Amino acid sequence: MADAVKIPMILYNIPGRTGVNIQPETIASLCREVDNIVGVKEATGNFRYCPADEPDRWNCDVYSGNDDQIVPLLSLGRKGVISVLSNVAPSQLMNLLLLFCRRCEKRAPGCS
Repeated sequence: MADAVKIPMILYNIPGRTGVNIQPETIASLCREVDNIVGVKEATGNFRYCPADEPDRWNCDVYSGNDDQIVPLLSLGRKGVISVLSNVAPSQLMNLLLLFCRRCEKRAPGCS
């Protein structure tokens, strides 16, 4: 499928909704071998999938897929969130993200 699509793609690892859990080794292999896979929506709830000591484990951006884990995953250096909450409370979610970014910037200028 990735070969048929010429735009950037994000893998969705949401076993709670799909019944399938993409294993870390499979994610790493796909991100390494398929040029247009640029990210993963990680919603397993398992922080071992994206450990802080291996930020480039998958060679792609990692987004929180669980709204209750946005701040912990951002704290591990992940890219952002693909959120359900943003559909019902966009302002509140944006405020949360802005607050996190401001605190990050105060602690480490230039961080993203």
